Amino acid sequence: MDGDFDIDFRVEDESFWKKPDEPSEPDESDVLGEKYDKLFHDLLHHNLVHLEKHDIEQLVTDVSNMSYYESETLSELVDHVKCRNRKIKWILLFVNADAAMSKVIEAIEAIKLYCTEACVNGGKILCGSGDASLKNEIKYRILYAVEPVEKEKSEPESVYDFPEDIPF
Repeated sequence: MDGDFDIDFRVEDESFWKKPDEPSEPDESDVLGEKYDKLFHDLLHHNLVHLEKHDIEQLVTDVSNMSYYESETLSELVDHVKCRNRKIKWILLFVNADAAMSKVIEAIEAIKLYCTEACVNGGKILCGSGDASLKNEIKYRILYAVEPVEKEKSEPESVYDFPEDIPF
């Protein structure tokens, strides 16, 4: 009778057994947050183009559908943007110090094809090129937002619509 009420307590989750002061693995949102912070810091402090904090804050108002991407080449960057199948609403683009400002302009011209009219003509593209302290980092970094997916309105099917191949 004593064994009838024994309860086995097993915890399979490793986080249960960790001591509170042990560092945990950073999750993906923490890593992206660090990348955003680094990009903003570089745009403000290591940029050959002068940008102020309020410039970025004005641009990054809508964070829905926001994406971050890093690449070593312009073609990788353009391929990534091209695959989104939606137009870009705003862009923060940063190219490292081993590239001249002409490379930044070249990147913007390549990406403009995938931007909304308001993005291209409304000043929603902020960019820059890094100073000498950023030579060994990833060459192209971009933070951007795309237009939301429009829900297609489908016409309701009539109750009397039958496929052509059904004989009556």
